[in-house]
Amino acid sequence: MRPGDTVQFYILHNTDSALTEIVGVSKNVNFTDEYIAAHNGKHDVKIPEVHELANILVALSDIGRIDSNLVDMTTPYYQDVIRHFLPYRHHSIVNLVDKHIRKPRDHQSYFVLLQFENECLRISL
Repeated sequence: MRPGDTVQFYILHNTDSALTEIVGVSKNVNFTDEYIAAHNGKHDVKIPEVHELANILVALSDIGRIDSNLVDMTTPYYQDVIRHFLPYRHHSIVNLVDKHIRKPRDHQSYFVLLQFENECLRISL
């Protein structure tokens, strides 16, 4: 897609439809040749600590411990996190998460989680 190109399409869900439009934009980053040479082929993944903390709080919550859509409970990392943080299960911040995420597989709960993580990230910046 080139800058200024426009593609319109409909997203269909049951009997509902939504007209959607994608518009091409120019690159908003410019890297020097030196930067490209130093980083070409390398990957750097950074997870903000506060984002990780928000996910740990959800994993400790009542719903987070049963809703596999919120938390991937199949990894050794999850087991390590739960083992380490379970003593803090009744901390007031976990209770706050429990207050707002009340049902498993509930779209409203997922929206609350997204708002919670975004607010945590905003505060940390």
